[in-house]
Amino acid sequence: MRTRLLTSMLATIALSCFAAGAFAQGDAPNPYRAMYGWEKMPEGQKLGVSSGVFPDRDGKHIWILARCGGNNCAGVDADPILKFDLAGNLVQSFGKGLLAFPHGFY
Repeated sequence: MRTRLLTSMLATIALSCFAAGAFAQGDAPNPYRAMYGWEKMPEGQKLGVSSGVFPDRDGKHIWILARCGGNNCAGVDADPILKFDLAGNLVQSFGKGLLAFPHGFY
């Protein structure tokens, strides 16, 4: 009997903690949103899977590490390191043929 009571109390406490955490996370509105198609890629190129995004220290550009229009860059004729202005225009790119599976950068 004592074991059942203890188990029941622990389950109630655990459920209460879980519920409180779930509500706390949902209280504030999310100020961020996804913007698909923001980037303007060169003719015939797609962004593909992005494995890193980093703001430039100038505050006017964003660097994206992409996987060359797909999920890897092996044998693909595209630059994986891309610099965009805030309007989504590609202003610089490099790294063609250097990376097969880009993953994270700084």
